[in-house]
Amino acid sequence: MMHIKRVAHIALLWEIDVQLPKKQCYLLQKVGTKPYIIGTKPKRAMQYTPSKIYLDIIEESRSPKASAASLSSLITSSPRLTRTLLRVATSRQRGVGRDVLEPERAALLLGATAIGHVSLLHELIQLPKSEEHSSRLCTAFWEDVLFRGAACVLLAHRFGTTHPDVALATGLSLEMGRLIILDEQPTLVDCFWESRKMSGDARIEAENLGFNADHVSKFLEATEGWDLPPEIHQTLLVHHKSPAEIRNSSFPIMGFIARWADVIGEMFTSANISESLVTCTNSLVKEAGFALEEVNEFLDQVILQTMMVADLFGVDIPQQAPLEKRLVESRALLSPDTM
Repeated sequence: MMHIKRVAHIALLWEIDVQLPKKQCYLLQKVGTKPYIIGTKPKRAMQYTPSKIYLDIIEESRSPKASAASLSSLITSSPRLTRTLLRVATSRQRGVGRDVLEPERAALLLGATAIGHVSLLHELIQLPKSEEHSSRLCTAFWEDVLFRGAACVLLAHRFGTTHPDVALATGLSLEMGRLIILDEQPTLVDCFWESRKMSGDARIEAENLGFNADHVSKFLEATEGWDLPPEIHQTLLVHHKSPAEIRNSSFPIMGFIARWADVIGEMFTSANISESLVTCTNSLVKEAGFALEEVNEFLDQVILQTMMVADLFGVDIPQQAPLEKRLVESRALLSPDTM
């Protein structure tokens, strides 16, 4: 049998459909300089039903009768959620040296609204079926997710109009749809790597062409029964749009925060970080009101915040290099003869 990649190249040249293993008909698309095989049907249908514990906690946290006791009784039914909430509560005890060890005390410290937010964050972290993919892909995916989440938290603190937990949940949601697509169609992994090197409209176009789907829509479809806060739902729909459209949306500040977080996340994984840093800096200076000299320091803060969020929610990613080291390594890869 002719090798699949060779068949893909031939079919791309002649603009024909081909029969690949298991008699499935595949559509071939081109991303950058490479052809990719796009399945006409997902390999398997994925179900993303939220856990009953999450739904119960969200309902209880919104109830005027919610109490620390009622919330802690729900929390303790999930050991993993209990561990997450205790970590979050401990991290928010400013100036106190001892850990929070009791769920009821955690509920008292955090309050009902924050308990609901942290439960959503925990559920989001559990959403992707990342154990089905290679460790390299999972690491890259979680870096993409956490960069954006960390950036959203810091931007929310800077502007002071958005709850940091809602900002974090929004940031974590920005890239979730990419792994959902790969859960359904694992053959598209090459498109993930190719589009990850890009930024801006080129990345969006490459993804839409290569995945034959929009990752934001995929995420919103997957979480349809989650009762997401409206600011998260609406922000995901508008953050790729123009500044004028974001400004006229229902949650403009959160929309811009997500837009800037996306630009930051793309810069960190770009094939040419120096070039993407210029775009990122222009966006933060012209749109977000940053002073030019504070941009690089802020980006290093995002890297540190990324590691803090990863530790808080038990996500295993390698230690992240500071911006200057990333720039040096990127230049070396682009012009090895000059190093």
